[in-house]
Amino acid sequence: LKGSRPNSLARQIVQTAASFCHFPNSMGDDREAMVGVGDDPMETVLDAPVYSDSESSPSPMKRASSLGRRGASGDQRAYNALVQRQEEHMKKILKELDHGSKESCWAWYIFPTEKAGNCDFDETRITKKNAIDLCNNESTASDWRKCLEKICDLLEARDKRPPDDHVLPRIDHGRVHWFIKFWKNYSESPEWMRDVCSRLDTFKFPPS
Repeated sequence: LKGSRPNSLARQIVQTAASFCHFPNSMGDDREAMVGVGDDPMETVLDAPVYSDSESSPSPMKRASSLGRRGASGDQRAYNALVQRQEEHMKKILKELDHGSKESCWAWYIFPTEKAGNCDFDETRITKKNAIDLCNNESTASDWRKCLEKICDLLEARDKRPPDDHVLPRIDHGRVHWFIKFWKNYSESPEWMRDVCSRLDTFKFPPS
C-alpha cells in the first residue's frame, strides 16, 4: 500500500472489508437480523454509480468520519446521515428505476431499518423514536414515497412470488423483509407507508 494514491488506498481497504461480508458471525445468528440486511459485498460503495469517484469527492470513509464528528448522539448521527444520503440520491434512484430495476447501491436509503447495513460506511439507520420524522421530512419524504411505490409497481408488473432478482437483486431481499417487519408494526407509520408494506408483503420476501 506504500506509495498508493489516496483513492487507490481507500479502494483496497473497501474491497478488503467487503470480502468479510459473506461470512456469518461466529455465534451462528442470522446475519440479516444482526448486522443489517440486504448488503451486497460485490456492490462496493466506491464502484456504485450513485457515488462520485472523482478525485475531488471525499471517500465514503471520510464522509462517515466527518459525520461521526458531529455533536449529535449516535442515533441522531445515523438519522442525519440517512436524510443526507436520501437528499443526495433520491432523484437519481427514481431515474434508475425508470429502467425497470435496481442497478446501483442504495437499498440502505430506501429500505431503512433499525440495523445499519453491513457495507454502509455511513451506518445509516432509524429508531422507533425518529422513524416518523423520516416520513414527515419535507426534503425527502415525497421522493422516498415515490421510490417505494415505483418499486411496488415494478414488482407487481413482474408478478413473481417469491420475487426473482429482476427488480431487486436477491441480496437485498432480506433487507426488504426486515423493512416490512419494522414499518408494518410501527404504530406511527402513515397510511401511505402501511399501503407500501401491504403491497410488498404479498411477495413474501425471505428474511435472508
